Amino acid sequence: MKIKIEEVPNEAILNFHVDKKVSPELVVDADSVENIKEEWDFMEDGKEPPEILVALAEALFAIPGVTSLGFDKYEITVEKAELFEWKDIEPKVLEIIKAQFLKEGEEVKEMPRTIYFY
Repeated sequence: MKIKIEEVPNEAILNFHVDKKVSPELVVDADSVENIKEEWDFMEDGKEPPEILVALAEALFAIPGVTSLGFDKYEITVEKAELFEWKDIEPKVLEIIKAQFLKEGEEVKEMPRTIYFY
C-alpha cells in the first residue's frame, strides 16, 4: 500500500493520497458523519454511503482537533482546528488509514511528501 501526504497552502489541511479506493466517483466533504450521510443521500438519490466510508469518517472524526473531512476516489482530506498540531494528529490519521485499507501481510510504502505553494 502506498501513502503520500500533500501539504497545501492552507496549514489547517493535509491531503492523504492512497492507492486504495476511498470513495466511488463522488467527492464528499463534510464536518460530521451525519453530514456525509446527508450529502451522499442527496447525491445518490436516497442511497446509503458505503460502510467503509462511514467507518473511516467515524474513526477520523474521533481524533481530537479534526474539524472536517473530504473523500475523493483515492484521497482523504483532513482539516484541523487552529489550536491543534499536525504532529499530534497526522500519526493518528495514518494509523486509521492503515487499519482501514492495509491487507494482512501487505507493507506500507510512504511516498515522499509533497508541499505546494501558491
